[in-house]
Amino acid sequence: MALDPNPLGLYTSTGQPAPSSGGTVTLQRGVAYDIELAFQQNDATMPVTPILEVIGPDGSIAYLQGVQASVQGGQETITVSGFKPEETGTYTVKAFTWSTWLDEGGVPVGEPYWLTVKAQ
Repeated sequence: MALDPNPLGLYTSTGQPAPSSGGTVTLQRGVAYDIELAFQQNDATMPVTPILEVIGPDGSIAYLQGVQASVQGGQETITVSGFKPEETGTYTVKAFTWSTWLDEGGVPVGEPYWLTVKAQ
């Protein structure tokens, strides 16, 4: 299993994509966003636990969320809801893919991926 070549997408709660200019994604402070993680799975159905961590402008964790899901063969997206940047500045969105939670014996099943975004 692998992440899609451009695996992260950020969308408003109404489904509108976050605007991008020159490769930089711009978010609005105080607006909630859904983060979509796209997978490419060539084998049979596989359980996954995508974990999203967002590092805020001050270097602290601004958001941390994970969900358990299953990825079918082909391409599939998993959505994690509720990230709301509270401060203006640069955020780093990190995506990790594990087989299950660490305390349940989980292991990484995909390469980590990160995306830098700006909130205004």
